Amino acid sequence: MRRRALLIANSSYDDPRLRQLRAPPADVAELERVLAGPVVGAFEVEVLQEETAARVQERIGALFAGRRPNDVLLLYFSGHGLKDATGGLYLAARDSLVSDLAGTGVRSDFVNTCVRHSRSRRIVIILDCC
Repeated sequence: MRRRALLIANSSYDDPRLRQLRAPPADVAELERVLAGPVVGAFEVEVLQEETAARVQERIGALFAGRRPNDVLLLYFSGHGLKDATGGLYLAARDSLVSDLAGTGVRSDFVNTCVRHSRSRRIVIILDCC
């Protein structure tokens, strides 16, 4: 059994319509400290900060791919969550544009697909976004 965590913090955005956030970097740093510590978590932790949507999607896909049923996987996202006109949820990356969420955001359906295709049966997803 392996324990892996992907922690994503986005606080700065290219699109001026997305306000800058203060909490994501500190939230991710504290969670990394707890998860990576041998007493509480002993997770292998990967941290992404201020990355593009393409990079975020790539690393989410890698987190869930090629795993075993007993592996413990944790995905944490801290940043803006945005909904399109149909109610679809997108995680905003540094380069996400409010006017083009489908082309520049990370769709929650993508995350769901990665989870469904993963062999791991121990998955935790925490979305810290409004």
